Amino acid sequence: MANLPFQEGTIPFDVPSTDGLCSTHYKIFGDISNGRPRIVILHGGPGAGHEYLLPFTSLWSRYNFPVVFYDQIGCASSTHLPQKAGDKSFWQESLFIAELENLLDRLQLRDGPGFHLLGQSWGGMLGAAFAASRPRGLQRLILASALASKELSIQSVRLLRQQLPLETQQTLAEEEQEGNYEGSAYKDALGVFQRKHLCRVEPFPPDELMPALKHLGEDKTVYGTMNGPSPLTSTGSLLGWTVIPRLSKINVPTLVYNGEFDSSHDVGTIPFFENIPRVRWITFAGAGHMCHLEGEVQMERILNIVATMASSEGETASDIERRRARRRERRARRAERHAKRGSTSPVKNRTAVSTYPLDDNTEPERVRPPSSPPKYTESPARTVHDPEDLHLTIDSHHAPPTIEKPAPAELIYSHRNRHDAEDSYDLDPDVYNDRHVRGNLAYPQHKERYDGHSHGHKKRLQQRDHEKRSRKRNCENRERHYEPPGRQCYDEKHRSHHAERSYESFTDEYKAEEDYAEYKDHRSRRWSWKKKVLIFGIPLLLIFIIILAVAIAVSKKHSFKYTPSYVQVTNSTAFTNGGASRNANNTDDGRGAGQDRYIYYSGPESQFPPKGEWVSFADMWTANKNVIQNSCKILGYGKNNNDDEVTDIFNAIQSRASASLVDHRFILAVVLQESHGCVHIPPTNNGVQNPGLMQSHNGASFSSSSPSQSILQMVQDGTQGTKTGPGLAQHLNTYGNAYSAARMYNSGVIAEDGDLSKGNGATACYVSDVANRLTGWVNAKSTCPGDTA
Repeated sequence: MANLPFQEGTIPFDVPSTDGLCSTHYKIFGDISNGRPRIVILHGGPGAGHEYLLPFTSLWSRYNFPVVFYDQIGCASSTHLPQKAGDKSFWQESLFIAELENLLDRLQLRDGPGFHLLGQSWGGMLGAAFAASRPRGLQRLILASALASKELSIQSVRLLRQQLPLETQQTLAEEEQEGNYEGSAYKDALGVFQRKHLCRVEPFPPDELMPALKHLGEDKTVYGTMNGPSPLTSTGSLLGWTVIPRLSKINVPTLVYNGEFDSSHDVGTIPFFENIPRVRWITFAGAGHMCHLEGEVQMERILNIVATMASSEGETASDIERRRARRRERRARRAERHAKRGSTSPVKNRTAVSTYPLDDNTEPERVRPPSSPPKYTESPARTVHDPEDLHLTIDSHHAPPTIEKPAPAELIYSHRNRHDAEDSYDLDPDVYNDRHVRGNLAYPQHKERYDGHSHGHKKRLQQRDHEKRSRKRNCENRERHYEPPGRQCYDEKHRSHHAERSYESFTDEYKAEEDYAEYKDHRSRRWSWKKKVLIFGIPLLLIFIIILAVAIAVSKKHSFKYTPSYVQVTNSTAFTNGGASRNANNTDDGRGAGQDRYIYYSGPESQFPPKGEWVSFADMWTANKNVIQNSCKILGYGKNNNDDEVTDIFNAIQSRASASLVDHRFILAVVLQESHGCVHIPPTNNGVQNPGLMQSHNGASFSSSSPSQSILQMVQDGTQGTKTGPGLAQHLNTYGNAYSAARMYNSGVIAEDGDLSKGNGATACYVSDVANRLTGWVNAKSTCPGDTA
């Protein structure tokens, strides 16, 4: 690739809102006048430059397709516009569409054989929008790891972030909350995401990707304005961008591919498949966003399918337009002839031909009444069982020597099934994970002629044969059951055997008394069998349905799914007054173990011990660990917590303290106050279900099938709240101190005079107990006088 000759240069690009004339840098590999369609490559980013896509130069060296690269405005070797940083009204799709059209016109790529478009990532998004305008000269469209809308891109990132390690998710959330996108902690966490979903090779990043990362790092004007400060944070001008409503206008064969672990998740790729009329979707097993940089075998596969797509024979966009024009002329002439004869309908009693009006965007051969199936047929990829059956539909005149077949990859097949059809262009399913095929790429005319007959005539012949077979089966059934044959069966048999008997003599044979008696006996036996089915089959079916429903209900009851929360304390007063902390990893954060004694506190929060008198988390945990271990039996709730469950409680408190910024000592105090740490505690119900370690608002209970996850969920529900009720974090954001938050968590109301010892129908001593636990109380006798409300 490095030794291939090429020509490069710049072309002027007039942007009215800039100070001077801009320029677009381009690079051409091959002879664009060799009579083959040129492949124009659109790079991603936006702002990444073309260098990381240079492996596609093999399309010229091996397949004789000229390849044209260019740097989009604002990056790499094209004109940079730092003065437009932050100008969202300037950096829009229309700017890049105008630049692409300028490039095609200046290099005269629309003429002759035309051009193919291959867009990667953002380049695919741009290519789809450009193809929807049906530009002159476009022959094929290839969308590599593209997304159909920015909203789906955000949704893809959210889904993939949830699969990262919990610590990485927490780091990303904390750094994004503080806006620290340049910190080492955020970059390390982002690196975990990129190694899994951007480019799955080691060492990361590969050398081919370094120029793109350099361009994005040196000038953030384009990427920062259009996307945002990070690949995981979208705040730029692309928010709200979508090409989905325009996809149905794309009238050229389209190939869509992505990777199994691609950051361009399937959720953002599905609209291409569902809306583009003629499209194929391929997913590469084990690949990420930069499929073409993940090894020679992977690149070999991509080059193979792209070359196959570019070489497949079929109608081009201009062919379609010419065909439609000819058909419009024929319809006009036919209507004129019938008008002269005084006929209002060109076709009568002919179901095979439609008389529905056609517009310029309608495929004439596929017009159907409104209740008919969709306009475009769908077909799965061809299945190859014999390795010798592998072949590609590449033009043999221009094709290079045969490519050695790559080693098979592990396949991931889609849950979707597609209807069979006559037409599809062939790939090797042992090598490529061909997820979906829709429409027809290689033969868009749908083989208008077949064995000398037109497509419509073939359908009529098939329909006639089907009706003939149906009549024959019906007559055979009548004869088998000793039923009178009817005129139709006589006619069929008369035509087949050239019988000379009349219809009356033909039916006399079936009216014999003995035959009729045997026929009645046969009918009675058949009906008795049906009665048996009704008597025994239906009850058995009902029993099976009941058993299946019970099994599903039991499986749902015992299944458990943890759902993370990202609620955090944001009230700065809570960090000063107590209840919130940014350093959950520091377990020696108090004044030691304190004293095991009880002091009754009442009044407003100022009458309660300040944060400086709280014991450390390590000492508080050690002092109460025995209580947590043995509380279930003492409280009468069955067996005690085992060692793993106690460890899970510790880890859950630390995890949620780090995620929510609620002080881990405050969480532990509430756990002890609500359940003494017994994971088997039953829920209470005072109009609202309060289950779990922290008796949360309609939260989760302990699940024996998923003990670790359910314990984490119980602590999270109490700390960060549930869908129907707040937790400690929300109350800290409202009141700014631990004691008022504890009062609200317990009773949901604070007395008008601010006295936290008034329970208002709940536990009056709740806040005093929490304060004593924070200062060292474990087993000493309580001196709280009780409910003073």
